[in-house]
Amino acid sequence: MKNKYLALGDSIVEGYKLQGKSFVYYLSKDFDIANRGMNGLSSNLLKYYRGDLKPFTHVIVHIGINDFLQGYENAQVEKSIMELVDIFKSEDLKIIFLKPVIIAQEACDYNWCSKTYYPLIKERLINYRKFLDKLGEEEDFQIIDLMDTTGIDVYDNLMDGIHPNLKLSKAMGKYIGTKLLQEV
Repeated sequence: MKNKYLALGDSIVEGYKLQGKSFVYYLSKDFDIANRGMNGLSSNLLKYYRGDLKPFTHVIVHIGINDFLQGYENAQVEKSIMELVDIFKSEDLKIIFLKPVIIAQEACDYNWCSKTYYPLIKERLINYRKFLDKLGEEEDFQIIDLMDTTGIDVYDNLMDGIHPNLKLSKAMGKYIGTKLLQEV
């Protein structure tokens, strides 16, 4: 059976301000992939996704930043992630998590967060990334770290401290594609 990917998640998946050219757009040149990203989505809401999972063999998930911007604690987010994992496992999907970029303090200048709460959000994101690593090891999921996107400075290419610009989005698509091919 040919691999068919479903990309689920937040505005990074959707392609915030990129006219549909998120990393998924660039992956679609080499992979059969559907984009179901939605701006503002949190893990708590994503677990209610009930789209048709049957045609897909793999699910690529980028979620978590909005959870912490909205004040959720790590335990709440981790619980939602485990519920997602159970849903995906029940559909026999190969699960791939993208570790989010730790947002830059510049995000506060764009009113995504306050400078008062930025250190807490950053700490929660760091802990979340560690949780994803541990989950990947325990469950044998592929974890792709977007901080490691090769050939580009991630922080120089965030348009608002959170969202990739077109150059970074393209680099992420190439990087993720390379990582997916390594798992085949």
